[in-house]
Amino acid sequence: MSYFEDGPLMNGYDPNWEKKFNQTQALIGQLENKQRQDWTDDAHSVVSKLHGEIPKIFLSQFRTVLDYEKFLREQHWFRAKKLGLRLPDIRAQATEDEVSAAYQAFRDVADRVESYQRLPKPEEWGNGLFALDKPDHVQRVIETVSIDIGGSLLEAHLIIEHHSDEVHVCVVEDPLSVSTVLSPVNGFGLAKYLAGRMDMKKAGKLGKLFARANGKAVFVYKFFSPLSSHAPGARVYPCRLVFDNAGCAGLEEMAGIKEATPLMMEELLKLDRDVANWAEK
Repeated sequence: MSYFEDGPLMNGYDPNWEKKFNQTQALIGQLENKQRQDWTDDAHSVVSKLHGEIPKIFLSQFRTVLDYEKFLREQHWFRAKKLGLRLPDIRAQATEDEVSAAYQAFRDVADRVESYQRLPKPEEWGNGLFALDKPDHVQRVIETVSIDIGGSLLEAHLIIEHHSDEVHVCVVEDPLSVSTVLSPVNGFGLAKYLAGRMDMKKAGKLGKLFARANGKAVFVYKFFSPLSSHAPGARVYPCRLVFDNAGCAGLEEMAGIKEATPLMMEELLKLDRDVANWAEK
């Protein structure tokens, strides 16, 4: 990396970049037309390679890293303003790779914010469970937990509410979970953790009895990441905690799928720390 009076020079700067860019685009067009008539693997390989050169040629127009960063800042300014996000803070002597990485991180966060905004507006449930304004008679605890389920670590928030004769637990999954551990195949692991968390014992000798905490039936609501392909959207799956004949805790799925409440969405966004870090202060 060489330096100039206005900061580091870009690698591969080419004052004739535009001519090379146009020539490459024209060559790609010619080869693609030829492929439609006479397809060959060699020609396809050449076209793919040329497509890969286009971004590099475009980048070679910038003489300094400062020029490159200024271009990116102008390109992303409107999106940042619209979403209420800060643009990257770039140090004066940042390298080309550092600038590229910073703006890629910004785009990743902006994509997630747009995904959250496309979700249905959260609404309270009619029965008052997990309401943003907690009723006076309800005891509520919100915990941040890391649960080892089958070798996969679940980062989640637990919203635990004690009502008159029932306990309701919402498990809010980290929105960045790549492979959800709240899926049915992992139900026993989650149930075991919750049974241990509440220090519950098998209730009676009959199978499929409600698991109980301090005499209260326990219901569990799995709020999958809305970014997950397993359950797209802000969907909540209700279950009840049960014990089988062998005394093993499990989750028995109940009918119906619910939409997330405002409280659940608040807790979900707290888990996406990058969004908070990039939010405009």
